[in-house]
Amino acid sequence: MVQRGSRFLVEGELSAWHRDLMGSSGLQGAVLAALAHYLQRQDYDEGIQVGGGTVSVNAPAIRRLWGSLTQDQTPKEMSTVKALKTLSNGKTVRRNTSTGRLRFYQVSGEDVLRTAENLQIGDTDIMRDYLYSDPDNYQPPGVLHAVTS
Repeated sequence: MVQRGSRFLVEGELSAWHRDLMGSSGLQGAVLAALAHYLQRQDYDEGIQVGGGTVSVNAPAIRRLWGSLTQDQTPKEMSTVKALKTLSNGKTVRRNTSTGRLRFYQVSGEDVLRTAENLQIGDTDIMRDYLYSDPDNYQPPGVLHAVTS
């Protein structure tokens, strides 16, 4: 059945091309770029957790870090939530943090890496290693650690 309206909807799976289109402009694109900068810097904030190929993002946390990740004006909270909900396909988890139990949107690390590649943000090979690492045991490149025998 076809219903006419103001939106063009197609049923099917999203390909990388569709995801790039969805995340290449507007606030969704800005969020992916901010997350690419976060991966490139290998920052730590318990409101943005990296590992296992996913970037888990708490909306208030990315808004708090926005100025250090991008030159753009900090988006409104509801706009940020809407962008994260779209980028995560609605996938969320709740995790305990030092400030309590928070909701995190599960953003595909591959989407962030494609944005980094397209915008030439950082070294995507190093970012990929960080993204797929065990977050509890990750050693950033160039950091020497003592080996005991």
